[in-house]
Amino acid sequence: KGILGEPDPATGRDGAKRTLRPQVEELSDLMGCGGDGGGGCRRTVDYLVVSAGGNDVGFAFTVGSLIALDPLLVVNPIYQNLLDNLVTDVGDDIDGLPELFGRLADALGGIDIEKVLLAGYPGSSSVARDGRITTCDEIGGDLLPGLEVDRTELEVVREGLLVPLNDTLLSIADTHGWSFVDAHVAAFEGHGYCGSDPYGGEGYSGNPFPEEVAAVADPGVRWFRTAEESAVIQGGGGLFRPERLATSGTFHPNELGHRAYGSALVDEIGTK
Repeated sequence: KGILGEPDPATGRDGAKRTLRPQVEELSDLMGCGGDGGGGCRRTVDYLVVSAGGNDVGFAFTVGSLIALDPLLVVNPIYQNLLDNLVTDVGDDIDGLPELFGRLADALGGIDIEKVLLAGYPGSSSVARDGRITTCDEIGGDLLPGLEVDRTELEVVREGLLVPLNDTLLSIADTHGWSFVDAHVAAFEGHGYCGSDPYGGEGYSGNPFPEEVAAVADPGVRWFRTAEESAVIQGGGGLFRPERLATSGTFHPNELGHRAYGSALVDEIGTK
């Protein structure tokens, strides 16, 4: 959804719902492709950055499910069976990515693009402490107090979702002649969701642009957006659904994470 098909309607701060056009259609129009019925484009895309795949394999559903499974830990056979099924479903979704990206490649074939850059996915489960990088004890506990994704589950997600997802994206890039960009994936190591507060305990105060983002000088500072911070930015929620559950920016990179993304892309473009 959103790239090849219409995304779900987005709700603005005014409460109005708006449906955006598929991104490929918007790009085609921006480049003036086929507008006169004669084919071709009036403009060329030098570099097209694609970051996709996580939603297609159910990342948000997986994290939500692991948080919801916590009460079942006391009934280990049931919990383990559900966890195994979750990993299997994710694996099936990852296996389906080549077909989805094949459709994307076909759609992009009608647009003049010099190079496609396909971005890998960083992990949110590691933190730098005492001079070494280790797995977080837990993440996501700020969504529903008392429930979280624990260390064992994080390692399952890493090996069952993140690693095979990036391996598959690399293969997809090779298939279509795209460049796979993953320098930022290594850079994110140690800056997971359980890292130190980048705002020095003062909370998210808004985008400082055009000023630079001032971050806490800590090798384990967090590069991901928490539920509380996302709620400040996006709002949402209601009487029976708190903002921290309604917001959709949780677990996405924050300013520092996007800076790492940007540096990896600039470095890749600079090599061409």
